[in-house]
Amino acid sequence: MSEEVFQLQEALRTNQLQIKNALQRRRHSKKREASGGLGPAGQKATIAVYLLSDQNLELSVRMLQHWAAAASPSSMDPGRIVEDLVLQTPMETLRQTFAPETQEWRLAVARAKKFLAEATARDWVAQLNVGHGVAPSATEVYWQYESVLKGTDPEARLPAARMVRKWVCCWRGRWGVRRGAIRPKLHIETPLLQAKALGIVEAFWRQVCYIRRKFATKKLVFLNLDETSIGYSLMPQAGCVTAEHGRQVPFTAKVKKENHRGCFTYVAIICTCISLQGKLPHYLLGSRARLTKAVMRGQAALPQTNLKVLAQQSAWNSSPCMVQILEEVAAVIKSVCSAGTQGVLLLDCAPCHLTPSVLKAAAVSGLQLAFVPASATHVAQPLDMAAFSGFKKWLQKEHRSLRSTSPDGYGSTEAVQALKEERKVLKLQLKRATASIKQQERRLRALRANKAGALTVADLQYLLARKLRECGVGSVGGAKSSLKGLGGLAGCQRGQKKKLPDCLVHTCVNLGVHDVTGTLLGACREVFQLQEALRTNQLQIKNALQRRRHSKKREASGGLGPAGQKDLVLQTPMETLRQTFAPETQEWRLAVARAKKFLAEATARDWVAQLNVGHGVAPSATEVYWQYESVLKGTDPEARLPAARMVRKWVCCWRGRWGVRRGAIRPKLHIETPLLQAKVEAFWRQVCYIRRKFATKKLVFLNLDETSIGYSLMPQAGCVTAEHGRQVPFTAKVKKENHRGCFTYVAIICTCTSLQGKLPHYLLGSRARLTKAVMRGQAALPQTNLKVLAQQSAWNSSPCMVQILEEVAAVIKSVCSAGTQGVLLLDCAPCHLTPSVLKAAAVSGLQLAFVPASATHVAQPLDMAAFSGFKKWLQKEHRSLRSTSPDGFN
Repeated sequence: MSEEVFQLQEALRTNQLQIKNALQRRRHSKKREASGGLGPAGQKATIAVYLLSDQNLELSVRMLQHWAAAASPSSMDPGRIVEDLVLQTPMETLRQTFAPETQEWRLAVARAKKFLAEATARDWVAQLNVGHGVAPSATEVYWQYESVLKGTDPEARLPAARMVRKWVCCWRGRWGVRRGAIRPKLHIETPLLQAKALGIVEAFWRQVCYIRRKFATKKLVFLNLDETSIGYSLMPQAGCVTAEHGRQVPFTAKVKKENHRGCFTYVAIICTCISLQGKLPHYLLGSRARLTKAVMRGQAALPQTNLKVLAQQSAWNSSPCMVQILEEVAAVIKSVCSAGTQGVLLLDCAPCHLTPSVLKAAAVSGLQLAFVPASATHVAQPLDMAAFSGFKKWLQKEHRSLRSTSPDGYGSTEAVQALKEERKVLKLQLKRATASIKQQERRLRALRANKAGALTVADLQYLLARKLRECGVGSVGGAKSSLKGLGGLAGCQRGQKKKLPDCLVHTCVNLGVHDVTGTLLGACREVFQLQEALRTNQLQIKNALQRRRHSKKREASGGLGPAGQKDLVLQTPMETLRQTFAPETQEWRLAVARAKKFLAEATARDWVAQLNVGHGVAPSATEVYWQYESVLKGTDPEARLPAARMVRKWVCCWRGRWGVRRGAIRPKLHIETPLLQAKVEAFWRQVCYIRRKFATKKLVFLNLDETSIGYSLMPQAGCVTAEHGRQVPFTAKVKKENHRGCFTYVAIICTCTSLQGKLPHYLLGSRARLTKAVMRGQAALPQTNLKVLAQQSAWNSSPCMVQILEEVAAVIKSVCSAGTQGVLLLDCAPCHLTPSVLKAAAVSGLQLAFVPASATHVAQPLDMAAFSGFKKWLQKEHRSLRSTSPDGFN
């Protein structure tokens, strides 16, 4: 009896303790829910943020959400939770926010200050993004954070770069900031834009109405002429790119040297008359260096169309070319249209359209010119609005198709013709292979139809040989020899199943109830419950044993279920393997369909990788889908396309499964390694010859090179706030005069330290940019070694090079001793190779050494080490200038 009392007392104490703990957990959960899921440390930090930020509720709610991220979300309003926390806290406790006395409050105040400093840095980045179009670098963001948190002087020593990158990476994740670049965009003030829309565009339509009234008695045919450039290497179009080792775009498109830079000019003409449109010519303009006499003879031998190829001094459109185009267009109009037709030609305000010779030719030809105002072609010129975009996309698609089918990855026409012949042979081989496969399938269907017969050893040999060939086994003879012991299988009827032993047999339980009439009703009920429990127990044992067998079988098959186990070969009976080629059950039909889809996706992925690596092409989503369909179903690529939404959805899922990303492959100059080595060796032999030639003199090597500096520098990647899921929602405002164009900076370095500080460097610009007022202002500044030269064009020229050589030679003579010989390294730019430059170098006593073409990246010091750091410094100063400007301009 005492033991029972003791056990009851222990059970009572345990029960009371559990009830106490449950009530305590309930109180804690209610209190935590009332405080938004915050613990004591989170509550103190949220209160400190609220008080230190001058009761900024938005920041306090963000701090609350940061601390309550791991807890269950509360149904209450976060702003109300913060206000209740502050109101329910005693005044003595709130006072510790400004004068903390305990260690807990010191930690809470430190966390709040760090949080507010990070919020200030984020607001500073957003202000630069929106107001100034600047994406600050990681170092600048970190210094902004440190200056707010500790008052650190920006001129102090920088911390470790690794620490800065790590902090900025975590900060970007917490505050939704991304790394990106803000592109410059032409900025026109809203009043000015409205004035253009109301004034200039209205003036254009008034001009059109005046022309209609002027030729009211004639039938008007409106034409539009415009030019667009077509690069030798077209700009890449985004497509599918395989990702290797985490790199998004690990490949480059090989481009030959003659196709690396340069372009043609395509002149298109459209009109409002359908019968006239098919007769109008269109033109392809190119330089004579590109369109040689041999090329022009080849083009003349082709079947002639309305496309006319014109070779001239430059690939840009010119006044003489425009005169020829107007004459030919007028002749076509006269030959096609009736006598009472008047042609009205819409042109933009390009300089070659406004020359006196063009206006005179239009008057002589009987064409009425109408000019679209500047900065209004995107709303008033039909070719810019609707034609050129689709034309460029079609051109990129054809270029990508040409590169995809070329064996060397360049896109030569001869390679395409050879591939077409090879394609015919492959089609014939595929036809024969298809016929053979159909014959084998008919044999399998005949075996399947023979239900009363039995499979012979020969049939089993045929099935096993075919399965081994599908799995890639080269030799089938050894597999056939293993069938000698399968003679017993020849008598097995098709569809017969082996009976499994019954492993769920149990002994019956004797309940001891023999005389039911003599038992009580309670005993009968007890017997019935025991019988029900016995049946339930037997069912549980059966399910447990079945799960155990399934788990063992799944573990042995690598974790595959029944749908995935259809690919296992060694442990699968021959009767089951046969269903791979002639599936009889629904499960096997689904398994074979899944396998075919998987193999088709793998083939598409290999095809994309082959195009990326071998041809430098990123195929589009439609091309990848057609490759998949052609492998899976043999779909003809010329058939009707499926819905674009379905294609995009499938390709998106396929990219996720196979590690393929969307990106563009940039063209890159491709130089064969032996050719590059030969060029570098020739350059160093030239240097050695110069050393031997001037063995008795002290040599001073100099390097001169040019680089362009745009009026609006290219953006540098930095921190950009993300709004509504957009990575780069901002643009950098650029004034119209700074939207396009550049200066040319000419730098000179040498091997003599005392001479380097005296050498001049030059900034070249056009007279339209460097006006007389600008030059007078520059002359009034303190003079340095930088000299500003205004000329007809901003590019370096032969007269400018002559002036530079004379001034460099004078500096060398004034600084160095009499026995010093200057050796100037130059690249093979055209302005360096003119007779006047060579003569000026000989007169000045400078020895010229030329770096071979396409080898400046390994042999010219300025390209190798100087210009990269100079451009980075220039971008940093430009970003700093925009950041401090009040209107967002530089």
